[in-house]
Amino acid sequence: MSDPVSAVARDLAEIGRLVDDDDLDTALSRYIDRVVTTVPGCDHAAITVRTEHGPQPVATNLPAAVTENSHRPTVAVGPIGEVLAHREPRYLGDTRVDERWPAYSALLRRAGLRSCLALPLPANRTRSAAFSLYSRTPAQFDSASHDLILLFTLHAGSTFDNVSTYHHCRSLVTHLEAALDNRTTIGRAQGLLMRHHDTSTDDAFDHLRAISQRHNTKLRDIATQLVTAQDNGKFASVLSTLTGAPTSPSAS
Repeated sequence: MSDPVSAVARDLAEIGRLVDDDDLDTALSRYIDRVVTTVPGCDHAAITVRTEHGPQPVATNLPAAVTENSHRPTVAVGPIGEVLAHREPRYLGDTRVDERWPAYSALLRRAGLRSCLALPLPANRTRSAAFSLYSRTPAQFDSASHDLILLFTLHAGSTFDNVSTYHHCRSLVTHLEAALDNRTTIGRAQGLLMRHHDTSTDDAFDHLRAISQRHNTKLRDIATQLVTAQDNGKFASVLSTLTGAPTSPSAS
């Protein structure tokens, strides 16, 4: 591997390494910037994923006129959409003469772009992703830049996987924390009902569920209301409102 390519490989390995949250949030943007400054003739680049709503760029320095949501149908039937659908490379050599994707070519021409190379990312996930390079010059990205483009594509897949894995884990932790918080709140509400009615855990939960069904409100929301009411010294009156039962004189 030549020295310039080795230097780029070292830089990309650093960009793709998850060090902390700040590096994670900026990794793909730094990656796109490195592509543009390194690959000859590359003026813009993007990483796009396939979603249920159509192609969605997750990192790009393309003009907003190309990436705004209203253009998703055009992108979906262009080379990017085909890469996402078939996971095969696509090359648009000149937006002025290539007639395979007329709507997408017109979109790029309006932004001053003449050529585009789109490649599937070799990443370990079911959702497909594409790495695309754009130039204001026609017939760019020839064999002379093949090694660099291949290197960037391989590292883009690795970086994207790392980011996806991180966000998946963070999302899982958030959901687990929310579930634990809900269980704690519901448990407190059960305890309050057990004390108030001098009843068992199961009966208290059944009572809580009955209130939830009566008001067509989630169990955790009813539990939160009761716990908050207890903290504010209004448990008995709020419980009375929720159940329609008179307040017990001895209730606290």
